[in-house]
Amino acid sequence: MSKLSKIVHCYIFIFCFAIFLWGFGENAKKIEARVDKQAVETGEVFIYSLKIEGDFAGSKLTLPKFEGLKIASQQQSKNYSLETDTVKLTLNLIYHLFAPQPGMFTIEPAVIERDGREYKSKRFTIEVSGRPLEEKKKILPYIQGGTDL
Repeated sequence: MSKLSKIVHCYIFIFCFAIFLWGFGENAKKIEARVDKQAVETGEVFIYSLKIEGDFAGSKLTLPKFEGLKIASQQQSKNYSLETDTVKLTLNLIYHLFAPQPGMFTIEPAVIERDGREYKSKRFTIEVSGRPLEEKKKILPYIQGGTDL
């Protein structure tokens, strides 16, 4: 093997190793949000889920406020694991939401702040159509009572 060939192989190895370390560090900390529907009717329940993974000890978590939306229920699960002398947390938060009024509603990103860095989830806009729930409540007894023909 020539000297030039050895140098090229050495640079390729260092480059691949640096990419591995950079990629591993980014994958070790992540925050991911999802919604199952982005267009719903008033009163229709949709799911917002938030998954947080990584070593976030000593971090500050800011959750979205869900302005204009109502929380029907919430679920939470935590999993701790030990990886290379660090504790890795996997936190799953699931919200069942609905909108009592029609309109466009924005769910702002969840944010984790640690050591001067910010990790953000995705922002979502939910389009809600239909009548306000107050109007639906007025006609609900007629709908539930039905009509015999």
